[in-house]
Amino acid sequence: MRRQRREFERWTERIVTLVGIADPVPATRAIMALCDGLLLHRLTVDPDLDLRPAIERAVRALAGP
Repeated sequence: MRRQRREFERWTERIVTLVGIADPVPATRAIMALCDGLLLHRLTVDPDLDLRPAIERAVRALAGP
C-alpha cells in the first residue's frame, strides 16, 4: 500500500510541476492531504460531494497569480 501511495505521489508531483507550481513536493503533500480529507468527508458525511471544485481551488491557490 505504501508503494502504491508513493507512486501516486510521484504521479501527482509530475502533474503539479506541469501546471507550473514552483515547489511541487509540499504542494503535492497539501493536495493529497486535501483529497484524503475530501474523500473521508464524502464517504462519511456527504456522499454526493463534488470533489472537483475544491481540488481546482487548491491547485489554483498553490499555482499563485
